[in-house]
Amino acid sequence: MFALLLTACNGDNIGLEDYSADDVDELQDDVTSVQDGEAQDGDDDVDVDVDGDGDGYTINDGDCDDTNPDVSPDATETCDDIDNDCDGEIDEELLSVFYVDTDADGYGDPASSSEACTQPKGYVTNNTDCDDNNAQAFEIDECNECGGDNSCLDCAGTPNGSAMSDECGNCDEDPSNDCVQDCAGSWGGDSFLDCSNNCIGGYALEWIDDGYCDDGSVYADFNCEDFECDGSDCFGIGMCADCDDGLLIEMFDSYGDSWNGNDLVVGTESYTVETGSEAMACYTGPMDVVVTCDGGSWQNEVSWTISDPNGTILLNGGAPFEGCLGTCGGNGNGGYPSSDCQGQDYAGYENWIGDGSCDDGIYGIYFDCDDFNCDEGDCECDSGETGSEDCVVVTVDGGSWQTEVSWEITDCDGNTILDGYAPFSGEICDLSDDYEVLLYDSYGDGWNGNIMTIGDEIYTLDEGDFGSFGTCGGDTGSEYCTSIVVNGGSWQTEISWDITDCNGGVILSGGAPFVGESCDLDDGYQVEMYDSYGDGWNGNVMTIGDAVYGQDFTTGEYDSDGTCDDIDSGECSGLIVQLSDSYGDGWNGNYLTIGGETFTIDTGSEESGCYTGPMDVPVTCDGGSWQSEITWSIMDTSGNILLSGGAPYSDCLGSC
Repeated sequence: MFALLLTACNGDNIGLEDYSADDVDELQDDVTSVQDGEAQDGDDDVDVDVDGDGDGYTINDGDCDDTNPDVSPDATETCDDIDNDCDGEIDEELLSVFYVDTDADGYGDPASSSEACTQPKGYVTNNTDCDDNNAQAFEIDECNECGGDNSCLDCAGTPNGSAMSDECGNCDEDPSNDCVQDCAGSWGGDSFLDCSNNCIGGYALEWIDDGYCDDGSVYADFNCEDFECDGSDCFGIGMCADCDDGLLIEMFDSYGDSWNGNDLVVGTESYTVETGSEAMACYTGPMDVVVTCDGGSWQNEVSWTISDPNGTILLNGGAPFEGCLGTCGGNGNGGYPSSDCQGQDYAGYENWIGDGSCDDGIYGIYFDCDDFNCDEGDCECDSGETGSEDCVVVTVDGGSWQTEVSWEITDCDGNTILDGYAPFSGEICDLSDDYEVLLYDSYGDGWNGNIMTIGDEIYTLDEGDFGSFGTCGGDTGSEYCTSIVVNGGSWQTEISWDITDCNGGVILSGGAPFVGESCDLDDGYQVEMYDSYGDGWNGNVMTIGDAVYGQDFTTGEYDSDGTCDDIDSGECSGLIVQLSDSYGDGWNGNYLTIGGETFTIDTGSEESGCYTGPMDVPVTCDGGSWQSEITWSIMDTSGNILLSGGAPYSDCLGSC
């Protein structure tokens, strides 16, 4: 209802309520006529300055519909088929374009459109239909066909192109590409033939040069020159040791930076390590030739062996070196017997005869008899004397990685009595009761099962790069040592173990394979066995003397056995926490957290602790790197394992 105010002649405002209904209707018609530009007869006095709809605009102000308050020059144009802003245009710039969709496929005909405020029935906003009479054809493919399936494209996406896909899925215009089947019959596959012509999956290539000789005992055989002797992991083993027509020469550099100018010369043939830590060659020249090793720097890193096809070492040494392969000159060794005064082969030590030092066995060689003219005068000996009868046998042998092994036997003043490498067999005569044994390992991982015997005494280096024993104020060794062997199965790189006393103190640790002895083993001990993969020891067992452990360790990542009826908790009044790191370099930032207490290994391979907090608490192990090396266990004072695991780990001790 509009409110129309009229002004009386006397200036008073008169409202519509002052008029009858008929008067109002007549007034409405008059206003409409005025808006249309017409005046009714007798109505020339209609006031066009009246705001009929109360929107603030009169007819004279430009209100094109003074009966609709939503219409005025100040109104906003909306899409409603009305000229809202009185500019003479209806719904300008507000209409949308819609396209006929005859086949109802959602795509419109670009040639048939309509403008409207809202989408009419049968219309769509899309105008890309290439055939609006076929619902299956609505767009042009890359072959310029309406409703086509791009059938003209080649594998490279080129219309009517010539590229084709081969069996390997390669798209190439050249049909003579290099797509081939691997040994497993897969086109473009990565399987390959190993040294034994077994078809092996490509993932096994990661095993090359991983520190373990893959000689076919576990899945793959890389022990041949085609695979560079498993990246040198099988160096000197099996096929990589074959030298049927001569002698095998193996050369090593403990630092791994080549021989730095040193050369091993056997007769007229010369050999060296040009790069890396090792090399091998085959000597096919004559015997009874001079052997030297010299000419470069860092000679303490150099070692080498010369072996026959049976693996017997004929000569070994370091740098500098000068000796003989076989017998050199005369009737053998310059006219001397081929064996020394004790009947030993002294090949390589011929130059000691008459060198100004009496070789009476102190260094394992005996020239102090008439056959050698008392070491050509270096020794004072009676006719027929063949050296001292008070001699002890010295041997160094029994393990692996012998090129890393060296040793010295000194008197208590530090003077060297005898030194050498491994393997070694000789004697010392007139050895004092007081002497010192110094053991070295150039790699720093112990002697790997090698053992030195001096008479009845036994010495070895369990770990590290140095050990000292003897009677000059040190340890004289044990009179009884127990052999320890870990071997017999597969996946040996997963294996680690500890032998502890009944108080949890670690006596010996290692992996597999392992051959060695313990001279500190009491009747009571515990064997802690670990498997980093969690599938048991895969047939490997540990023998300690006559006892065998690990036969039942067929699953999981931890097992324990031994001769301790229980584990003495010592000062621990709570639970015993045992931590292990298979690599031996600490836990690298990982922590075992039990409730509010934390445990870790800062350095080394083992650590133990005592948890005295409550039960039913969360247990986590996380926070650092190299987590595959980590194992741990929580035990009660009777040795029962309550919880064990690795990293990362999250669980509960008890019930949480």
